[in-house]
Amino acid sequence: MIQALQLEPDRKYEWLVQRRHQMDLLELEWSMVAADYCATDDCDRRGFTTPIDSLRVGCQMTGPAVADRWRWASTWASFARAPTRCV
Repeated sequence: MIQALQLEPDRKYEWLVQRRHQMDLLELEWSMVAADYCATDDCDRRGFTTPIDSLRVGCQMTGPAVADRWRWASTWASFARAPTRCV
C-alpha cells in the first residue's frame, strides 16, 4: 500500500513537494553520471554504436530522453565551472 495516499491533503501536498525534490536530485545525479559515461568508449565493448544508444537500451529509455539528460548535465556542468560574480 502506498502510505502517502492515506495522508490529509495538506500533508499530501508537503509529501509531493518533498518527493519531487528527491526525484529531481536523483535525476541530476543520474544525468551527471550518464554524461561522464558518455565520455567513455564502454559502448563499443557492449556492442553499441553510441553511449546514448547503450543507455537507451540498458535503461529502457528513449534516445531523445537520454540525449536530453546528457545535454542538461553538460550545460549544468558548464554553469558549475563558470566564475561567480556579485552584481
